Amino acid sequence: MNQAPPLGNRTRLLLQGGSASFRLSPFEGVVLLAVLAAAMFGGYNAYARLTDLNAPVESPPVYFEAQRTTLTSTVSTTGTVQSSQQVTLTFGTTGKIKEFLVGLGAQVKAGQPLARIDDTDLQQAVRSAQSNLDSAQARLNAVLEGPSTTDIASAFQSLNNARGQLATAQQNYADLKAKPTATELATAQQGLLQAQNALQTANDNLLKAQNDLATAQADLAAAQATAAERLSRARDDWDAASAALSACTPSAGVSLPSMPPRPVEGVPPSTASTLVAGACTSPAAVTAYNQAATAYNTSANSYATALTNVTQKQTALLNAQTLLNSGNLQRSVQSAQLGLQVAQQKLIDTQAGAKPSELDAALRAIDTAQAALDAAQARYDDLFKPPKPETVLPLQASVDQAKTQLESARQNLAAATIVAPFDGVISSLSGEVGSQVSANTPVFILLNPRLIRIDANVDQADISNLKVGQTATATFDALQGRSYQATITAIGLTPTTQQGVVTYVVTFGVDTSRLPEGTPIPAPGMTASLTVTTDRVENALVVPARSVRRVGRTSMVTVKTEQGDEQRTVVTGTTNGTLTQIVSGLTDGEKVLYSTGTAAPTRTTTGTGTFGGGQFAGPGGFPGGGQQR
Repeated sequence: MNQAPPLGNRTRLLLQGGSASFRLSPFEGVVLLAVLAAAMFGGYNAYARLTDLNAPVESPPVYFEAQRTTLTSTVSTTGTVQSSQQVTLTFGTTGKIKEFLVGLGAQVKAGQPLARIDDTDLQQAVRSAQSNLDSAQARLNAVLEGPSTTDIASAFQSLNNARGQLATAQQNYADLKAKPTATELATAQQGLLQAQNALQTANDNLLKAQNDLATAQADLAAAQATAAERLSRARDDWDAASAALSACTPSAGVSLPSMPPRPVEGVPPSTASTLVAGACTSPAAVTAYNQAATAYNTSANSYATALTNVTQKQTALLNAQTLLNSGNLQRSVQSAQLGLQVAQQKLIDTQAGAKPSELDAALRAIDTAQAALDAAQARYDDLFKPPKPETVLPLQASVDQAKTQLESARQNLAAATIVAPFDGVISSLSGEVGSQVSANTPVFILLNPRLIRIDANVDQADISNLKVGQTATATFDALQGRSYQATITAIGLTPTTQQGVVTYVVTFGVDTSRLPEGTPIPAPGMTASLTVTTDRVENALVVPARSVRRVGRTSMVTVKTEQGDEQRTVVTGTTNGTLTQIVSGLTDGEKVLYSTGTAAPTRTTTGTGTFGGGQFAGPGGFPGGGQQR
């Protein structure tokens, strides 16, 4: 739809219908009245023709004078306010919501934390990944930085040891090849002599043990005979003392002592008691008892001593038998005999020199020692060479992998906190503390109320007149008495068809930063009315759009002249649907027919036209420009 600014003071006629509204200037109102009058007159004529009413009456021609005015074309539509900066915020990982840091409607700043999930396991994963990276980096650094002082010292010591072992093997081989020296022969002979002496000593020890056993056996037999003789004597003395005691009559009221048990073989005897003086009525009996008791005590002690000697001799005999029975002395003799044989063979071998097998073994020992020296030298030399790629690359790959794992762990930890990406207001909040959420589950909707746009549906007939960058005036039912400037920022190319009407989405941007302080900002969801100025021509020569006819590609008007109506070709410019600009073919003040289809052309001029019109008759002229919306 189009519009044109007024020519001077005028009143507006507002017509409401469907989704469009029209505001007409006085000039356009006159034209509209003429159209209505012509329609009424045409209807009347049709009715008259059908009913032969007023048959000779014809509709009078209506002419309009071409005048100059400012011609403006506009497109009007309605739309809805949207936030230009709006985002749905989610957690980047799965877990239980630990806390909400803001509520619904809260104003937040960019970078401000909004909510968190339990990140205990995620923090542990970061620490573990960091530890793995540190270990991998340390292994790589150890290779890149070269050996430590300790490593060098250890390798040098191993090298010296290998050199010493080689020198020893070489010396052993040289010694084997050389003839035995006087010292070696003397050593072998001395070893033989020592082996002979050891054998003699072992034989002597065995013989001595055998002699000691025989002596112990004889000593035991003698001690046993002595003990038997002394036992017999002690028994005789005991019998005498017992007889003397039985012959003694005790004094009145006095008890005599008892005798000890009669001695038994192998058991030490007890000592006899002594009578108490005056305890017996017979002095001779007392004397006889005392003498017999003394003799018994002496013989009893002698028998006890003999028993002790027997025990000692038995122990000596047992020791001698144990020594012989153990076999140690025999084994010592055998060992000494074997040592003598070895010493004899050693002397023979020393006198004969090295065997071929010994020389071969010595050579193999030299080869082994040389290989060990070469390996030790290579390890020592490698310490001072740059690390090989096959050594460094796997370690570097381990470091890179550990870095990737650490970065992934850090990202997972960061994903456990929702952070505001820009300044704005929380317009939606979902979930509750303790609930389980998965990655990408919507939790917040954050929008910037100062960055808004208006999305409007524009009819297909008007979309070609709109361009990105064109300005529009926006008004809002919720903000009466205020108008805002908007700019077309995008024109959609995908059509939408509803009830046969094809429209396209056009986006209008509103720069709220330029609004005066205190001016309310339209909120998302508000309905806006928009008017876009698509064209404006100053001082344009205009005629009613209905006065212009299209004949093929040519624009024609009927001009009133003194000679009668003249058909003239004109070049047209812009139009707002009510008025059409005449670029050439017509001059100011000329009158054109608002054609009803009854006028006949009388004269024709040529030209080209770009816009067409229609034919309709009606009375009157027009005073100025107009506006349609």
